[in-house]
Amino acid sequence: MFYRRNDNGSENIVRNQEPATSSLSLILSPQSPKDTVMVDSVVMPVNGWVVARAIEGDRLSQVIEISNFLQKGAYKNIQISLGDFYDGEDLIVMIYEDQGDGTFNDMDLPALDDEGLMTAVYVRTGESLPSSIIETDPSSMPAHNMSGMAGMTRIRYTDNGFLPKEIKGPVGTMVEFVNESSMDMWVASNLHPEHEELPTFDQFRPYKIGGVYRYVFDKAGTWEYHDHLNPALEGVVNIQ
Repeated sequence: MFYRRNDNGSENIVRNQEPATSSLSLILSPQSPKDTVMVDSVVMPVNGWVVARAIEGDRLSQVIEISNFLQKGAYKNIQISLGDFYDGEDLIVMIYEDQGDGTFNDMDLPALDDEGLMTAVYVRTGESLPSSIIETDPSSMPAHNMSGMAGMTRIRYTDNGFLPKEIKGPVGTMVEFVNESSMDMWVASNLHPEHEELPTFDQFRPYKIGGVYRYVFDKAGTWEYHDHLNPALEGVVNIQ
């Protein structure tokens, strides 16, 4: 066991620097953060970060802040300083996997456990998120309240883009995006790459050919979106 000193002067206890076969693990004590989230312990089988994200109801939202870069290993007492961007939103903490450059960017993805699920914990309660929220199976149905559902519209994602490119519907419309292209699909709200116009409208990772992503639009507005992997391919959902 030895200590790793962070850029901000705090210390992480590193138990094992190379747990090649360890599973993802993330433990938080319940807390009501103002400027810092404290992570009790985390096991990182991959290089990456511990990430604080906002959550709106049963939908993941924007990344708020990240930890220092962590080499794969077991750590205790990880501190995530929230900074000025945090505005009191409900938070979760997730583990993100580095894609190879040691810099957090839009291509880094949530790490998956042995069952193919993201590892995520509520900050307020210290409890794991339900599988209905963190499920990454592209054919699964997100857990929304279906009462008053206005119906479902299908959009095909092809090598030429989204078809139809523009749709209209009332509040409560579910839109199903089906990947019929020869490439991966990552539907996300504009603007690229932050997706801040409607942060919960985001797959958060690529879906393979045949994958299906469903989203319920419960806010009126003109919601422009794109394929995060090929942002020139765009579409619009008008919700009235």
